[in-house]
Amino acid sequence: MTAFMDPYASPQGDGYHMIQSLLSFATGGVTGRGLGNGVQKLGYLPEDTTDFIFSVICEELGLFGAVLTAALYLGIVFVGWRIVRKRPDGFGALLAFGVACMLALQAAINMAVATVSVPTKGLPLPLVSAGGTGLVITAAALGLMASVARLTSAAPTAAVPDVAVEESPAIDS
Repeated sequence: MTAFMDPYASPQGDGYHMIQSLLSFATGGVTGRGLGNGVQKLGYLPEDTTDFIFSVICEELGLFGAVLTAALYLGIVFVGWRIVRKRPDGFGALLAFGVACMLALQAAINMAVATVSVPTKGLPLPLVSAGGTGLVITAAALGLMASVARLTSAAPTAAVPDVAVEESPAIDS
């Protein structure tokens, strides 16, 4: 907690992650260095493929990359909200709401950690960070949300009337 309050008190120790993350934002600027031209991912920024991937995005793509990343997560929340509004039953609506909130909250916490707004948590950025169990769980959760959306948009089928089936005579052999 003390490193979060003043990362420059220990720039080579506990504050190193935060200082390098802020440096990647500063060097990215508005337009960024260009895709693949980031320097911080070359060993300066620890955990650059998971916890601090948002810092790498901002260094390489600048403010445009940061806004685009946030807009894509807001798009997932918007789609989840539309599913919730169209779902007639409570379980499907709660499932879609839970998945959308889970992804949005995890993305918001990761972005807040990368911008040094909150202390480091160790949460990866969903769908962007390097794989692992987090990616599997996120993909399964999005699959559940897609299933709820598919069932929501499916037109109700008419009931099939019972039809009397004639029995064929048995053949003796």
